[in-house]
Amino acid sequence: MTKPDRFSTLEIPELPKRTPAPAGYTIEDLMSIREAPRIEVLEDSEQVQLTVAYASTNSASTPILFIDVLTHFHREQLEHYALEKYSQLGDTGDDVWHAVTIDIPKGLTSMVGILNIPNTCLDNGKLPGADREAYRILRETAEPAWTSGEILSIGTKREGTLTNPTARFNPLYDAGNQATAPYPVAESRPLLHQTQMEVAQGITLNTWLYLPPDREIKDVLLVTDGEVHAEEVPLLNLYQPHDSAIVYFSPEEASLRGDFLGNIELVASSLKNHVLPWAKTLAEQKGKVWPVNASDFIIAGGSLGGYAAAGMVLIHPEIALNAIVQSAALWWPDRQYWLLESWQEHIDAPAGIKRAIFHEYGRYDIRLSQENVELANVLSQADNVTSTSREYNGGHNYLSWRQGLIEGHNWILNNRPQG
Repeated sequence: MTKPDRFSTLEIPELPKRTPAPAGYTIEDLMSIREAPRIEVLEDSEQVQLTVAYASTNSASTPILFIDVLTHFHREQLEHYALEKYSQLGDTGDDVWHAVTIDIPKGLTSMVGILNIPNTCLDNGKLPGADREAYRILRETAEPAWTSGEILSIGTKREGTLTNPTARFNPLYDAGNQATAPYPVAESRPLLHQTQMEVAQGITLNTWLYLPPDREIKDVLLVTDGEVHAEEVPLLNLYQPHDSAIVYFSPEEASLRGDFLGNIELVASSLKNHVLPWAKTLAEQKGKVWPVNASDFIIAGGSLGGYAAAGMVLIHPEIALNAIVQSAALWWPDRQYWLLESWQEHIDAPAGIKRAIFHEYGRYDIRLSQENVELANVLSQADNVTSTSREYNGGHNYLSWRQGLIEGHNWILNNRPQG
């Protein structure tokens, strides 16, 4: 029996270094930084300096820089991320400018935003981060940290009502190694076909379908946590393949995510009996040629979605022979790691079944890193499995996983076994 403490948790990253905002900024300088952040590469360092600016009209609150990957670890020390009033300007009317320069790891990928915390919380030490629910509510009020480029709106629909606040974040990719938007954001996204379907008693799936321009569909990407990748951190903003279909699926009720993705047999039956027949029928109605071989299907997901993807490609190769496994929650459901052990037992694979797996996990995936390192070792030894594993410079979030979906999809198309 596997012990619950089989895999250790990595150490929490230290608080990042702050640097006083340089003197001499003009309003024009601050407005420019508000539009696009300044990122300065530090010589002979694994850190870069990120500078953001923000104009506040509310003197009763203090803006806080939210760097998803890092601030999450330090949510009880939010004051460390506070922007400072930039007082050198004198009277600037209703706008009070704030700025902060903070060191972040070079190459970091993270969502970034501004949280406004009441000054009373800072004064009395009762920061929202000390209360998990208060921190979640605060996070839902995030504003963009800069105004240019792609802005992601997250939180409205998954909270179940359009009246709930929506967090708005900027994507920061590979900080210091390239521009903040290394991939051009599409001017428009094609309309997704959408439906709902009951797949089990009490579980209804929302399902979306992207059909490519080409008539012949060469492969189908099956994306768990579909609502996020279809609408909140949209895959199609950056990636619109010309001959690949994309099927997104997720429970209508977000609280059922674990019940669904944690049940590999339910995922399999949902795809086989509901999701894929709907997608195939619709594609053929639109004059497309739908693939029939499991080697042309790729299932993808992060966290519990990664668990589902790793399980599906192992247990149900008749549905998909390829997988993008991201930050897999292999501990599910009871820290017995049964799926990891199933892969270990399956190193000598049956002849004739050839799988391709793109596997990744985050440098700041501190709770899941070690079990994913072990999965990487197992996959590298498995017969009839073409695989690659990597550690990306990010954390447990959909922004990093979106990047991995794109790169993983292309890797599988170029490396999957033929025949």
